[in-house]
Amino acid sequence: MRPVINLVDLSFHYLEMAGDIASAYGYIPIPYEDAESFLNAFDPTVEGCSILGFGGNFCRVAECLTRLRTLNRDAQVVLIADRWELNQVVQAMKWGAAEIVDSTFTKDRFKASIESTLAIDHSVRRMKADAIPDAILQRLTLEDSRIFSAMVRGRTTKQIAAELDISVRTVHYRKKALLEKIGVKDRSEAIELVRRMRQSRPMVA
Repeated sequence: MRPVINLVDLSFHYLEMAGDIASAYGYIPIPYEDAESFLNAFDPTVEGCSILGFGGNFCRVAECLTRLRTLNRDAQVVLIADRWELNQVVQAMKWGAAEIVDSTFTKDRFKASIESTLAIDHSVRRMKADAIPDAILQRLTLEDSRIFSAMVRGRTTKQIAAELDISVRTVHYRKKALLEKIGVKDRSEAIELVRRMRQSRPMVA
């Protein structure tokens, strides 16, 4: 299924821009007039992201984002900020906003934010499907987690670089650093660690 873009309380200008981007790149745009209708319809199993507008009102964005986190703590969100203070931007990032764009952003900037946020959502879902234990993921950055997930799936350094659109050199150095973070020497030890941690999980009745 194609990724969904939830468009929550956006002005006509932003709705039109998002619709054009969705049509051009095969996304499914779903507009919502308010937070309540969006939250009631939100499906955490559907791949995609949400764009929160609310006229750039920080308090309304904060309330919606807080409630969204109770439905899916990994939900990926783009926030449209309007004259926010630096501390508000920092707080929104702590709440898990993947991207924050101000009201003067261009269509290209909007497209890049959507693509970045969808890529993060896809990676998070892939890591869950790969059943990478949280005890490992908590030690890694998102980018390192994406590399680690690909390693566990048996991808080579060149394949990881192509999959994540980064250089082979970057993958090489990040692999070395993340292996040190989790206390193993190479990929085979990392795979064995994941296997042992999976087996040690308590059975759910």
